[in-house]
Amino acid sequence: MLVINSSILGLSSGILIWLAQVYGSGEKVQGCMGSIRTLVFLTGGLACIFFLSAGWIFRAMGIPAAAARPAAEYLRITALGIWGFAQCFHGTECGG
Repeated sequence: MLVINSSILGLSSGILIWLAQVYGSGEKVQGCMGSIRTLVFLTGGLACIFFLSAGWIFRAMGIPAAAARPAAEYLRITALGIWGFAQCFHGTECGG
């Protein structure tokens, strides 16, 4: 679970650092906004993949069913939270 969350957040942070450097160099803001929308789309896509494949991931890992069901629910909630955070933090849905 930590690896999945860290991967998504690390990808997001890395791209944001690159975007900050592009913006700081004086490139047009519109170009950065397109990149930010792409970042949000990719983050949302990864979140959807994890949301839809949560049960399979834990079955493939061989986790007992009694533990896999709550873990899959937690992964689904976390995946939705990451996507929601990306939407709000990057200003695409929360008025930014």
